[in-house]
Amino acid sequence: MNMKRTNGQRHICLAEIIHLLLLVVLSGNTCWGQSNFLSSPRTPFSHRILDPEGGQTQIGDINGDGKNDIVVRHQRYLAWFPYPGYQRQMIQYGNFSGDRFSLVDLDQDGDIDLVSGKGQGDTNYQICWYENPRQTGKMTSSWREHVIGPQGQYIKDLMSEDINRDGQLDIIGRSHGYTHIFFRQTDGWKPRRINHPFKEGMALADLDRDGDIDVVLNGFWLETPTNPKHGEFKQHTIADKWFTQKSGTWQDNCASVAVGDINGDGLLDVLLSHSEKVGWPVAWYTVNSPAQTKTGPWREHVIANVFDWCETLQVGDINGEGHLDVMAAKFERDHKNSLSVLI
Repeated sequence: MNMKRTNGQRHICLAEIIHLLLLVVLSGNTCWGQSNFLSSPRTPFSHRILDPEGGQTQIGDINGDGKNDIVVRHQRYLAWFPYPGYQRQMIQYGNFSGDRFSLVDLDQDGDIDLVSGKGQGDTNYQICWYENPRQTGKMTSSWREHVIGPQGQYIKDLMSEDINRDGQLDIIGRSHGYTHIFFRQTDGWKPRRINHPFKEGMALADLDRDGDIDVVLNGFWLETPTNPKHGEFKQHTIADKWFTQKSGTWQDNCASVAVGDINGDGLLDVLLSHSEKVGWPVAWYTVNSPAQTKTGPWREHVIANVFDWCETLQVGDINGEGHLDVMAAKFERDHKNSLSVLI
């Protein structure tokens, strides 16, 4: 996502996902074409606007009642909407930024915390986490802010995993031309910068099946070394068309990335779509062995020949039939922001 957009052009919100999502069902090795998933919905949903200001959204059980709540990050505030009433509860006011944020139990105390970018300008962004007050017994208490460290450039993707396998969750933040890994230590966070091709899209997974988490980006991936704090993160190509675009516009090399074993062969596949251009496909890429994840070739399988502005790309068993499905969602550039829920 580019920060030059108007308010009506910001990152996809839940209402836009609801109106524009297409479900693509993959069964075994069979890939359905675009005509298969344009049929009308079988059961209508009711639609309810929760917050007319909208924003980026995540889903998680914030208050520990066993029901998923909605968390929204607006530029001016963080808030959560508890099920079932979905009345807005403020987390914190501030100057928040980034294309994505993360929900994770970062302090490993049994409740879900929030990790987000903060700041403005060209190089003044930092990553912070907000401590869920549930363990105090009062969800109305303030969420304490903890600074993880400076990211520098605008944050495109933000996730958490135990990269160095020390039992502590690390923070991984992608900017245009580099990714920061903030390793958690007893005395704070140790940053590691990894330079790589432009521009956006990230997933985390053990792509080569060697027991550690790798960083999967727009058309290439970074192999985690034995010593992630000091070793070389080797770059391997999946499909170079996703990171070698040279039209000169800010839309070049913007992607949504997801990972999953689509065909059930025990190897992880990579899914890619273009988040900022028209005329690009939703596609998934396969190899025949873990070794081929490094050497290739990765074979492309097209799900939808054209799926414009695909800001959301996720994998899961959506219909409960035992196979991984793909959810792709796009937005309309003149669509007004709002936060909505389907009932």
